[in-house]
Amino acid sequence: MSKTVKKGFLGSLEKYTEIMSDLLKKNFSNIYFLCGDEPFFVDKICNYISDNTLEESEKSFNQFNLYGSEINVMELSDVCRQYPMGAKRSVVIVREGQSISSLDTFVNYVNNPLQSTIVVICYSGTLNKTQKLYKAIAKHGVYFESTTPRDYEIQAWLVNHIRSKGYTIDAVSVSLLVESVGTSIIKIDNELNKLINFIPEDRKVITSTDIENNIGISKDFNNFELTRALSEYNIVKALQIADYFGNNPQRNPVQLSIVAIFNHFTRIFKLGLIYWEAKQKNTQIPQDSEVAMTLQIGSTYFLKEYKQALQYYPLKKLFIIFELIRQYEMKSKGVDTGSVSTGSLLKELICKITSL
Repeated sequence: MSKTVKKGFLGSLEKYTEIMSDLLKKNFSNIYFLCGDEPFFVDKICNYISDNTLEESEKSFNQFNLYGSEINVMELSDVCRQYPMGAKRSVVIVREGQSISSLDTFVNYVNNPLQSTIVVICYSGTLNKTQKLYKAIAKHGVYFESTTPRDYEIQAWLVNHIRSKGYTIDAVSVSLLVESVGTSIIKIDNELNKLINFIPEDRKVITSTDIENNIGISKDFNNFELTRALSEYNIVKALQIADYFGNNPQRNPVQLSIVAIFNHFTRIFKLGLIYWEAKQKNTQIPQDSEVAMTLQIGSTYFLKEYKQALQYYPLKKLFIIFELIRQYEMKSKGVDTGSVSTGSLLKELICKITSL
């Protein structure tokens, strides 16, 4: 059955949900090609098929666990064409499929698969959509491409993922967790599982203090709090955070802080444009959910911060701020730094932004 995939993380998430729903109903495809740069969902699908398709007593003769570096296409095809023994199906799991040379010739099997075999190929990278193999898989099986999310895409998923584990978390703590761990879902899940082990069994709420104590990022001194201080025009707090970063440069690289500031002011600028265009065209300002999507923020909860920031940073001031950020981004790379130390660059940038 032909199945198509939308682009991006949200498309991957939608496709993953669809595949898992079919698997839970035991609606199996003959071929699963699981690929992409985010292994979390690939592993989830593969492990579910491996664990739940056959009875334990059937696995010894009918389930094959192979590695791409140890087989060729002909050997793989031969295994896939074996009839099951004492079971309705046989299952072929192939990990590291990208190591199989001339994998494109597997198209001959894909176009005429054995109906009693379920073959799962886990593949690091993606297939060229013009290849015959991709077209054959899309026609006869399931092609799943797992995409790494951006920071603003992951937060809604993470809230639901945490809820599935029986816990809740607020929007600020979610942002702190993403800033601390990054956007690798498999890394987030690993850190989350370790974090939950430290939470008392009678408490089902994950707080910023939990994240600070068990993951290692300060809930008071981080880029999230820095940009919020700038939004509030809280110069003292912003400089305190910058000073903390300067004293801990390895854990808080100035380059990352400058990127965070640039992204933050980009969102403020986009919000300013929305208001400006609405005024010029005499139209209504879009709903908060639409604005949040345009600003690429994970929740409407943070909109009030950007609305507040726009009071301090009108569009004409933002153009100057972007030029300052560009200059200090170059200085953070050692260009034209003069006598200013790396640890002082961020404080100097903050002072210039807030003195406009």
